Amino acid sequence: MDRLLSWIDPVLSAPYLWLGHQTFFGFLVATAPLALAGTIVGEASMWVAGKVLGREIKARGDKVRRYHDISLQALEHRDRDTFRAADKVAKEAFGQSFVLGLCLGIGSIWPCFFALAWLQHRFGYAHTVKLPLVGWNMGYIGVFIICYILVRIGYALVKARVRRRRADSPSAGGD
Repeated sequence: MDRLLSWIDPVLSAPYLWLGHQTFFGFLVATAPLALAGTIVGEASMWVAGKVLGREIKARGDKVRRYHDISLQALEHRDRDTFRAADKVAKEAFGQSFVLGLCLGIGSIWPCFFALAWLQHRFGYAHTVKLPLVGWNMGYIGVFIICYILVRIGYALVKARVRRRRADSPSAGGD
């Protein structure tokens, strides 16, 4: 791992050298490309996993709906045994569907751990920056998390805007 981190260090450290890493805002802005790269790689990973697992996720969701409907019908007809059996299957399918969805979500954040490993490799535990206004010291983990959250929010807003524009465009009609 150290060999990989040393190999990518010149590329990843460039923004810190250009913008400075001694101030909070310099470190935050220099960390933005790293957070953006982590966001893009994570989203791409989640997209690939969605393509691979998409049918399975849909099948689990369909199974949840089907057995939930069966359990509601059984409840209307006051058939306790059918209700309990269908409800049990629906709950199991929901749990499986939930775990698959959770795996997709977790798949989007795995690059953060590599980014944090590189930050530790580059700056070590001793590097801190002072927060403006309060004067507290914050390490690279806190700065990265703040930056990553801001980048994810910005990415989500841009993604929603692009989707809206595609939906509003005349070629989106599917002619």
